[in-house]
Amino acid sequence: MSDALSLVGWTILPGFATSTLLTIYYRLITRAGEPIPQRGTPRYTRAYRNTHILVVASYLLYTIYEVYHTIVQTGNFYDLLQSPQDSPPSFLRQRFRRLSVLYHPDKRGDDGALFVALKQGYDVLIDENKRWAYERFGPEMLGWKVATAWEFLLRGVQASVGYYLVSALILVVFSVLGKFEFGKYWRFLTLLLLLTIESYIITRPFSILNLSPIPRILEFLRIKPLLPYEQLVLLRRISLSFFVAINQLGGLFSKPSATSSKASMQQNLEQLLGLGKFVEAEARKTAVLEVLPFDGDGDGNGGELRGDLKTLQRRVGEWMVEMQVRNDPEMREVQGKVVRRRREGAPKGAKVA
Repeated sequence: MSDALSLVGWTILPGFATSTLLTIYYRLITRAGEPIPQRGTPRYTRAYRNTHILVVASYLLYTIYEVYHTIVQTGNFYDLLQSPQDSPPSFLRQRFRRLSVLYHPDKRGDDGALFVALKQGYDVLIDENKRWAYERFGPEMLGWKVATAWEFLLRGVQASVGYYLVSALILVVFSVLGKFEFGKYWRFLTLLLLLTIESYIITRPFSILNLSPIPRILEFLRIKPLLPYEQLVLLRRISLSFFVAINQLGGLFSKPSATSSKASMQQNLEQLLGLGKFVEAEARKTAVLEVLPFDGDGDGNGGELRGDLKTLQRRVGEWMVEMQVRNDPEMREVQGKVVRRRREGAPKGAKVA
């Protein structure tokens, strides 16, 4: 049930949290009157990618902490007997005798469930083979009808092999179907690494966390050391969350396919064509407004608008030719000579046209 809820959370929460954080962020930094970046713009896309990476990384860390917290709260037989994980059999006997007196059903007047759990934990931890199996395979070994450490190991390996075969088969099916293409090699590598770590943990005579400096470091950090089977539970959940996190980030880094690129290009071209038509229409309207002052000049119609663009263009052309002729230097010189000739035969002070 918890795995299903975790998958649902991974499916919904990162995208929702990213959009919400971006909305709040832009409302805080955007000045009054300035437009807020919209989806699809380069600025929004870049901000969404960076924020989504931060959200996915944060949720991955939270998932790891949640799994660790759940394991710690669930506890194990050592916690039940209030004993360290390296307790010798003599110390376990002493703790069981004291706790059995405190929690005996005759003294507490209850159904004796706690006393039964204490007795079961004591029976497992006092037996060398069962203790070794319990530390590596957890409470599942209680139902195995075996006695020696070798038989426990074979039974535990069978259970682990089934888990990894199913996981690898699921990854292969997704790969064949073309799903989760981004980071698929990292998924297979993570699964292989997890298999290697689990093989090492269940075949060693001691836990790697019992090496001399590690317990002191964990005690300093106030982190409860986990039994080997608890470590494996944590690693499996981390790997599952890592698979989903890769899938969440795939859309941000994977290159678009040729089909999607072609469709996107076609859509952009259609938008560009529509924009070109709009600009052309606006340019025509602007051209008509520019030549309206020349419409109807000197035709005796009181400046009535004709609406004939060709006529307006012809008149503008004639006006430009006339202005060009007037401003030509040679034409000015000829006009000056004509004026001087007229002045020669005219009376003094008379106006010359």
